[in-house]
Amino acid sequence: MNRREFLISITFTAAGLSVSPLVFVQNSGGNPMPRLTYFDFSEHFQELYLIENTRQIDFSSREDRKHLLDGWSDTEPTHTWAINKAASIKFYTFQPERDLPVQIFCRAFDPIKDQKIKIYANEKPVGSLDISGGHDTFQFTVPAALLKKFENILTFVFKSCAKPSDFNINTDDRCLAVSFKKLIMGKDGTGRDNSIHLTNNGFISIPPNAAFRKLLFIESDSRLIVQTTPCDSAASGSKADGRFSISINGEGRENSVFSAAPHALPTKKKIDLTAFSSRFVDFSVKYTGNTDSGKTTVPVKWQGRIQTTDRSCRNRPNLLFIVIDTLRADYCGCLGALAKTPNIDRLAKNGVLFSQAFSHIPATLPSHTSMFSSLYPHETHVLNNGQHLSDHFRLSAEYLKGMRFFNSAAVSLGTLNLGMNINQGFDRYIDTRPFTIKQANQIDEELAGLTEELKSQASWNAFVHYSDPHEPYHGHDLRKIRVDVQLNGEGIAVFDLAKQSTYNLQAPLKPGKNLLTFKSASPFYLRQFKVSSGIEWEVRSGPKEGNYILNKARQGEILLQNDTNGSKKIMIQVFLSAYLKIDTVRESYKQEVEFADHYLGKALERFDSQGLLKNTLVILTSDHGEGIGDHNQIGHISQLYNSMIHVPLIVAAPGRLPAGKQIQARVRLIDVFPTVLDLFAARRPSHMRGESLLPLIEGKENTDRPVLGMTFKDEAPHNLVSLIQDDHKIIKNMNTGELELYQIKNDPGELENLITQNFIVSNRMEKALYDRLEDCGYPLETADEVRATGSTDPETLEMLRGLGYTK
Repeated sequence: MNRREFLISITFTAAGLSVSPLVFVQNSGGNPMPRLTYFDFSEHFQELYLIENTRQIDFSSREDRKHLLDGWSDTEPTHTWAINKAASIKFYTFQPERDLPVQIFCRAFDPIKDQKIKIYANEKPVGSLDISGGHDTFQFTVPAALLKKFENILTFVFKSCAKPSDFNINTDDRCLAVSFKKLIMGKDGTGRDNSIHLTNNGFISIPPNAAFRKLLFIESDSRLIVQTTPCDSAASGSKADGRFSISINGEGRENSVFSAAPHALPTKKKIDLTAFSSRFVDFSVKYTGNTDSGKTTVPVKWQGRIQTTDRSCRNRPNLLFIVIDTLRADYCGCLGALAKTPNIDRLAKNGVLFSQAFSHIPATLPSHTSMFSSLYPHETHVLNNGQHLSDHFRLSAEYLKGMRFFNSAAVSLGTLNLGMNINQGFDRYIDTRPFTIKQANQIDEELAGLTEELKSQASWNAFVHYSDPHEPYHGHDLRKIRVDVQLNGEGIAVFDLAKQSTYNLQAPLKPGKNLLTFKSASPFYLRQFKVSSGIEWEVRSGPKEGNYILNKARQGEILLQNDTNGSKKIMIQVFLSAYLKIDTVRESYKQEVEFADHYLGKALERFDSQGLLKNTLVILTSDHGEGIGDHNQIGHISQLYNSMIHVPLIVAAPGRLPAGKQIQARVRLIDVFPTVLDLFAARRPSHMRGESLLPLIEGKENTDRPVLGMTFKDEAPHNLVSLIQDDHKIIKNMNTGELELYQIKNDPGELENLITQNFIVSNRMEKALYDRLEDCGYPLETADEVRATGSTDPETLEMLRGLGYTK
C-alpha cells in the first residue's frame, strides 16, 4: 500500500525553536514517484489564523473592533456604547486551567439608575456588577471551568437600555445601556504579544503564548513524522523556556500529536493520520511560554510545507455556484412554465433537478449564511440583513480553501457586501456599492476578468450572484416610467425607472434655498436620497408615509440649503422605483427572471468557451422566493408560505451525475454544501445540519427531508417558525401563538387553514415542529423575544430601508 508522510524537522537554536519543512513524502513501493504538489506555509502565512492570549480590549480602537460581536454601536473616540440589552465580545485564552481576572472601565447611561450587568462566559453565568454614571473600574473573575481553549464569548446583559431622546437630552435615538472604555484580562493585561510575521530567511515567527491554526484537508492514507535534530547551541547548554506542541483538531476533538520542551525534543516520532482521512481538520502549532517563571521566552521560528501527490485530487472538479436571488421555483420553465428560462432548463437537462427544494429563511444574507455553513439561521446568529457574521463560523469557501481551491465571487446586492463577513475564505470578492443593485449585464462584464483569472488556477470555486428578480422590478424595455427632475424650475435630468433604480447627477446650487422637484405621470417611490456633505435638505411636499422618503408620489419636492455665498456644485444620489399594480408586478417579475436567465446563458457560454466547464460541478439555486401578490404580499422577508421559500435547485456534473433526472423528494438548502463535500470525497463535518443529496441522486434513498423555516424581527413583523413534514405544513407565530396548518399536496397555494378542522394532525405537527426546533437549539423559551441584535452602520441601515427591509 502506498503511503504519504508528513515530515517535520525541528531544530533548537540559540535564537529559539526552528521548525523546518513540513512535507508529505510518497513511498511508492517501487513504482515511479508521482508528480508532487506543495503547500508552503511561508507563502500563505497571512492566511494563518493566529491565536494569542487576549490581554486587553480598547473599545475606542478600530483594530479591537474585531473582538466585538453583537450589541455594539460604532466605535467612538474614547468608548463604545452597548446599544441593546445584551452585548457580546470574543476573547482568546491559551491555557484555560486558571481563573481569569478581568477589569473593565465603563459607565452607565446617566439617566438610568441602578444599572446592573449580568455577566456570562460561554453562555454560563459568571456573576453581576452594579455600576453607576461616570467612568469607573470594576472587577470580576471568570472561573477556569467556564473557559475554553482558544475562542471564548463574554456576554453582558443589562438591566435597562434607553434612548437619550426619551430624556430630552438630545435627538439620539439609539438605545444606550453602558459605555465601555477598556477591558483588561489577566494580571499583566496592559501588554500585548508580538504578532506573527515572516522573517527574511523564510521562517515564520510565533510569539510566546500564541499559536497558528490552519484549516487543512487531510488526504487519505497519510501519517505525520516529527523529526528533530539537536544543534551545537543546544549541546552547549542554551535552553529556551516554554513548550512546543502540534495538534490535529477534527470532529470536535483535539488530538495532541506532538508536545515537548525545546531542550527535550525526541529524535523521531511518527503519527498515523488514518483517522483523519478525507476530513477537514484544524492543524495547530502552539508555543506556550512559562510567563510565571520570570525567564525570558523567545519566539518560535518554524518553516512548514505540505507536499502531496496530485493522484487523490487530480479528478476533483471545480465548482461554479450560481444563485439567482429571489427566484421562485414556479417561474422556472422546467418547474412551472410561468416564465421562459431556456438556459435554466438546459442546465436541468444536463444535470439533476430537485423539484421540491426549500430555503429556511426568506432573507438574502441569512439564507446565504445558512446555505454556506449548513446551519440554521439562529445557529449562525445572522437573523436579518445588515448583520455581521462572526469569524467563529466557517463557510463553504473556507473549507474549499483548505482543499487548495482558489475562491472568487461576483455579487450583485449590497446585503452580501464585504462588511457582512460573508466573504470569508474568498481570494477575490467583487461586491457592489451599498445603494446599488447590479443588473445581470453588469455581472456579465465582471465575469470577463474573473474567468480569465480562473484559467490559471489548478482548482477553483466561483460564486456568481444575480439580483434581477429582486424588487424593485425593472421592465427591461417592457414599459417606460419617466421621472423628470427639476432644480429651481429648470430640468436637469430624466430617469427611466424601467431600466434603472439608482442615479447620480451633479447639480449647481445657488446661495440659500434651492427646490428639487420630481415629477411623473405614474406613481413612484423615492427610496434613497443622498447629497454632498455639508448640504442640509428636507422634504417640502409629497406623500412620505411608510419606509421611503416619498411614497407612491407623482410629484415631490425637496428643499436644499446652500449656506455659502456663491454657487456650489453638489452630487446627488437617488434610488427610485415605480409603484406597480399586481398584474404589472407579476409581468415585471417574469421579465426580470427572463433577463437573468439570458445572462446566465451568456455566463455559461463564457465559462465553456474558455474551457472552464470541462471538469466543473455546476449548482444553481436561489436564496428564497417572492410574494408578487400572493397572500397579499409584494416582496419577501415576512412570510413562510411556499411562495417565499420554494426555490429551484439544479446540480450538474456531466460524466459524474446523471443528466435529465428529476427528483421529487423534498430537500433543503442546508443540504447543498454537504453534497459538494460528498462529490469532492470529503467527509461532512459533524456540526453541519444538512445531509448529502447523493443518496437521492443515486437512488439509494427516496425520503422527504423535513424543512424548517423561520423569520425574525426586526425586518419581519413577527418571529415565525414552520415545518414541512409528510404532506402537511405548520406555521407558528412565536409572538402571538397563532397557528396555521395546510395540506400542501392538495392545497399548494396554502389557502385553507386547517388548524381548527383536524386537531389530531395539528397536535402532531405542532409537537414535531417543537421537537425539530429543540433538536437544533432554537431558543423556545424566549422565542417571542428573539430579534436581530448587533451594530449596523448608518449607511447599511439606509440601504436596507431603500430595499424595503427596515422601517
